[in-house]
Amino acid sequence: MREVEILKLIDKAKEYSLNSFVPHTGIAVGSCVLTEDNMVFGGCSVETFTPSASLGAAGVAVIKAISEGYIEVKVLCIYSDGNSLPTFSGMDRDFVFQFGPDAEVILACDDRYETYKMYELLPFSKREE
Repeated sequence: MREVEILKLIDKAKEYSLNSFVPHTGIAVGSCVLTEDNMVFGGCSVETFTPSASLGAAGVAVIKAISEGYIEVKVLCIYSDGNSLPTFSGMDRDFVFQFGPDAEVILACDDRYETYKMYELLPFSKREE
């Protein structure tokens, strides 16, 4: 993926981070997914009183894509405000993997980004061939 495309997705994820509801951590996280059909869907982190009921930005973005009929994730971009690259929970990794085991993953913060393949972030995962 070209850097100009990566930077556009980072900007989109950053936009979604502005909608985060994070009263507990104060860390705003936004995400967007690019589907195989080149549609972009985004989401933000939503914290609740019960941590297990909170929603990660990556999962929200994938759910929005699925709810619109798009189930193949080509690229996942996650942005976190500040100087630390974001991460996402094992549960969200497992969820995203189901819809994009070979997806490119962009982890970004204010001053840098790194790219991975989804299967690299979920060790011992089973990829269907």
